[in-house]
Amino acid sequence: MGDTVQTSAWSKVTLLTAFRFAASVFCVLSIMLQTKFLLFLTSTNVSSTGESGIIIPLEHVYTSEDATGGNYNGEKLANKIIEVSFSKTFAHLQNCSIGEPIQTCMETLRGSSEQLGLPWWFSNMLSDAGTAKKFPQGSADNPFLVSDHPNVTMCNIEKVAVTEWRKVFSMLNGVSAEYIEQHPLRPGKRKRPLSGQMPFESGDAFVFFRDPLERFLSAFIDKCELKSWQGHCWPFEEVNLLGRFKHEKKIMFAAFADTVALNWDMHFFPQSLYCDGIFRNLPMYDFIGIMGPGFYRDLHTLEQRLGQRFGNITHKIFRIPDDWDSADTRIVSHAWHATGASEKVTEYYTAESLSRVLQYVAIDYKLLELPLPRWAVELL
Repeated sequence: MGDTVQTSAWSKVTLLTAFRFAASVFCVLSIMLQTKFLLFLTSTNVSSTGESGIIIPLEHVYTSEDATGGNYNGEKLANKIIEVSFSKTFAHLQNCSIGEPIQTCMETLRGSSEQLGLPWWFSNMLSDAGTAKKFPQGSADNPFLVSDHPNVTMCNIEKVAVTEWRKVFSMLNGVSAEYIEQHPLRPGKRKRPLSGQMPFESGDAFVFFRDPLERFLSAFIDKCELKSWQGHCWPFEEVNLLGRFKHEKKIMFAAFADTVALNWDMHFFPQSLYCDGIFRNLPMYDFIGIMGPGFYRDLHTLEQRLGQRFGNITHKIFRIPDDWDSADTRIVSHAWHATGASEKVTEYYTAESLSRVLQYVAIDYKLLELPLPRWAVELL
């Protein structure tokens, strides 16, 4: 009897030891596979013809003569990256038929990816555009915010103070403060674009843009570091890189810049693709503002155009100080929904990750004519 009990106990210990050993081996193999996968991504470059890979190597955008002859500078390099990337990718979207929805055009272009030699990251962006949940149409699959008093429509772009603007239009449409607190992402009134046409035929229309590099980082901080549970950071969170590189921000962000193209999320799509390809319809907008250091100034100009009611609500939602003309928007913005990305760019970006993201957002700098930030030029 005693021998039987002892043998049974010994078997349990053996099984437990074997299980622990197997679990350890599995963890080691998992880490090795994940590491090899990331190394593959980071070492895969776009060829000089732009046929495959994820980045355009820096040596492909400036010559040795540029570097040795004193012609090299960060601004020239950044603009060359933008030009090369745009010409091999987003430039094809300029051939979309008039009135054709941008999403339909992107799906059609996806079918010609191999023939056109499109980079795989862009081909994947075109493919993901066919998924409504991923495509940049905002919450409830609609990007436009509409009010009757005043008669105004806004192109609503993710990571450009989107939560605050939804609250503004909720109040403009008479939604109670209690409802806004409980449903901050559901404005009281929306309109859906039909057949590629804008939803506004009368009244004013406006849009706010944001520096593309800063916006991309803001989306990463918000959706990957702070709210990965929302599911907007796949496949990055699947390999637990957030935990592994938690205190190494540049490594973590560089790894994300390499993997984001595997599964495009609406928060990381270029701003130009919002509102049925806003780059095609900019002349239809009466006011274009920038969410940056001059944000309060642009809001003030818009308030003068749209009237006191609009001004009172935007002052309340954005908590605009009385001395707004001398206040630093980047500091005061922490009072509302903001990630403070403008102050953290050099904590996350490296020259290499910057060159990657520049390609992803090249269309914004090219067609929206947004200026390159000084920090980016200096980093390159």
